[in-house]
Amino acid sequence: MDWDSERTFEDVNAPLTSFVNISPDNLHSNLVFNPEYRLAFGDRVHKHFFNNGAMTTNAIIASWKARAAQVDRAMVGESARWGDFNTKGAISPAPYLGYTNTTYYTHDNDWVPYEGVLLTNYFPFRSGNVLSQFRTLGLYPSNAAPSFSQFGGRVAVGYQLSMTNNSTNASTIYFTTNGSDPRIYGSGAVSSQAG
Repeated sequence: MDWDSERTFEDVNAPLTSFVNISPDNLHSNLVFNPEYRLAFGDRVHKHFFNNGAMTTNAIIASWKARAAQVDRAMVGESARWGDFNTKGAISPAPYLGYTNTTYYTHDNDWVPYEGVLLTNYFPFRSGNVLSQFRTLGLYPSNAAPSFSQFGGRVAVGYQLSMTNNSTNASTIYFTTNGSDPRIYGSGAVSSQAG
């Protein structure tokens, strides 16, 4: 387990199991046994990993670039604080991402190249790897969610919304038009209000 937050962006394939069970009194690791919790967790995963959600590659890169721009000049001071530490003989922070620095910790020798590695070798792949791990852990379903002819936003009066079943199995899409759940809570049975 990594103790230092700056060690977060090292291994694009890092397993979620290194932190999935860490919570106050292992709350999450106990809640995953509840089917309703797994469903709610999966819904949250879908919200953030699809349809331009916060964990999609483009959203993550935009967020990273905005934060990196805020601290860019501070990184010069940070490297000076370390006295432009000579890294010869030191372990590269992320050799598996193709990053190696054999000179000195400076803004141009370390920060800029490593940011480039994150943008090309980490962020474009990490979300897909995490999603696969959620599926393996049973926290996100293996079947694909339906897609809508328009995802969110305003629609014209009389707009005919359509849904497409993206699942590879012959499943049925159930929905309601009144905002209620198309299934009966806790049972998975189809609600009488579902169409």
